[in-house]
Amino acid sequence: MIICTDTRTDLTPAQLAWMVKCSIEGFALGYLPAFKTWGLPPLYQSGVRFQLPQGHGGGVELMKSPLATYRDRWGDCDRLMIWWLCEQWAAGRPARCSTMWLGNRMHVLGRRSWNDQGPQEDPSVILGAKAA
Repeated sequence: MIICTDTRTDLTPAQLAWMVKCSIEGFALGYLPAFKTWGLPPLYQSGVRFQLPQGHGGGVELMKSPLATYRDRWGDCDRLMIWWLCEQWAAGRPARCSTMWLGNRMHVLGRRSWNDQGPQEDPSVILGAKAA
């Protein structure tokens, strides 16, 4: 299944950041029931590494399930964040997604809270990305 939307002209940068945050959280929530049955190792012990996809920056994002990311052995920030959120929520821990702009590119990272004020955690950096 492919779900897509074109946001290149419709949203301000702040609106786009909010839409991406909500979309990633929605994907994670949608995968959560299946995630609990997949028996994946913890993200940081999975062998998965951060990697940008081919065509990165072209305006197209391909969200993948944690199981697909595990099979690929790599993920970009949004794919890693979906897994991270599923892992936190499955364990009953508070977690949210946060977005930030790095020049003209967006980056997503986690918050260990139910709001946007908790401590940040960046699975991408932990799994090999250069620090923002």
